Amino acid sequence: MTEQNETKIDITPDDKIFTPKGVGALNIGIIKCLSELVANSLDWRRFNEDEIEDIKEDIDSGDIDSELKKIYSKIIEEGPVDTIVEIKYDGEAISVKDNGVGMTIKELETGLKLRAATDYKRTPLRSRKGMFGMGMKVGIFGMGWKFKIYTRSIMENDKEHRLEINTRKIESGKLSLKDINVKTVSFDKDSPLKDQESGTYIQVEDLHKKMHDPITWREQLAISFQPEIKYKDVKLIVVDATEKKEQRMKPARAENIPIIPGTKIKLDDEDLKVKPDNGDGTRGEPIKIRGWLALRKKASSGKGVWGVHTFRKGQLIEAFHHDGPNKNGLLPKNPHPTLARLHGEIHLDMCDPNFTKVGWNRELESWEDAKKKLKPYLEEILKASKNYRKNDKKKSAQVIRAIQNFKEESKKTVENITKEEDGSDDDESGEDGSDDDESDEEELDENSLKLPDGEVLRIKVTHEELPTKENNASFWSYAYRPESDELAVFVNTNSKMWVEAEKSKDESMFQMISNWAIIDSLYFCLIDDLGYDRNTALTERDKWMNKCYSE
Repeated sequence: MTEQNETKIDITPDDKIFTPKGVGALNIGIIKCLSELVANSLDWRRFNEDEIEDIKEDIDSGDIDSELKKIYSKIIEEGPVDTIVEIKYDGEAISVKDNGVGMTIKELETGLKLRAATDYKRTPLRSRKGMFGMGMKVGIFGMGWKFKIYTRSIMENDKEHRLEINTRKIESGKLSLKDINVKTVSFDKDSPLKDQESGTYIQVEDLHKKMHDPITWREQLAISFQPEIKYKDVKLIVVDATEKKEQRMKPARAENIPIIPGTKIKLDDEDLKVKPDNGDGTRGEPIKIRGWLALRKKASSGKGVWGVHTFRKGQLIEAFHHDGPNKNGLLPKNPHPTLARLHGEIHLDMCDPNFTKVGWNRELESWEDAKKKLKPYLEEILKASKNYRKNDKKKSAQVIRAIQNFKEESKKTVENITKEEDGSDDDESGEDGSDDDESDEEELDENSLKLPDGEVLRIKVTHEELPTKENNASFWSYAYRPESDELAVFVNTNSKMWVEAEKSKDESMFQMISNWAIIDSLYFCLIDDLGYDRNTALTERDKWMNKCYSE
């Protein structure tokens, strides 16, 4: 018999993993770091008035976890709250503050431990947007070495828990994860949470990078959290505190995601009806599926913000739904980068959400029936997403014509959709070929510029109060929005140039300043954001100048 020996080894993670050189080494970028912290805030936000009315019917249900039932009851008792998440940058530190449910010491401990904080560790208020327990650590360590957390739980009275950790001490071996202390104090108006009943404040210091553009933050966060801003009235507010007089910007705007003309499939035009589940094994009268599907101009697989927004009776249930067979989702295929142009809205008034009201009950017959009804439409739009090539005009026109042909065929029959017309798509002069090939030209208005690669860059100018540096006045700034192919130019109404224009009362001066701002921003956007060489950028800039001063 072979001799066997067993030796016990220690594979406990080194404390240094709890530093920017550990978890933070993922290097996901400032926007992703902020998005993770904002996502955590939204995972644990309180309810607005409409949501409270909607959730009351589930309070007495036996399906709700007892811990969650306590939180729901407390939220209803405290009343509705409009969700506000504030992101501030002062040149030395970055902070994220919310007015959500907050954390107890135990919940704070769970959130900071180096393991995924599963739903079994802390019952979620809603389906998660963050990285399942790693988001807070990755977000913090991706930005800096030192952090503070102040939090007040809605389940506790007059208690604020405070934590401060300098991970450089962990890196040097001067601090162990076993020696972390949390202070608990009574409410203090000098606290960053001020007079809030509940919420969490996270501040990150000793930053890896100190040159940041809060205006760009606002634009990028608006893209990532568009559904929550648009449908849940969530307010994301960015504050630039790099000067003595801090600039509290307007809440991030929910910009619509542009779609490719000719690719929209209107589900309202189809006779797609599904019987709801009555809850007692019977089914009710059929209810029509409504909504639309289309291809978005910019695929977004890397960010995960693609798919369809799903609703029930006007309430957003899931944003960017792109689950496939593996998760019993609506899509007939599992997520893949080639499918990431999918966009749309689907209203399933016959299906039931889960008890959190932010996910679907995927075990019911109504859900299965809805999947079957939607399958041919989703298959068609996913096939189009896979085949679409933005730099291949002929291929793009074929994809659009295929969708048009599908829509015509679907009017004849939902059950037997034929694909015999695929061969005719090879002809460039199809039924809608001329319109599709000229769609970009039709869309090109006075605020758009067609670039050498065929893409259309839309230019939008707004006039706002921007921070003005003492020795380096900021006359204007810009942000490139890749999701919508838009160059957003912000003209500073605090600048000396603008103030002088106001004194002169010459309207042409304002237009001239705006034109200068566009020309300057366009040049740098073409080089820094779109990757063009300087000669091409100059050519495109001159093209815009000639357009501005053609008269």
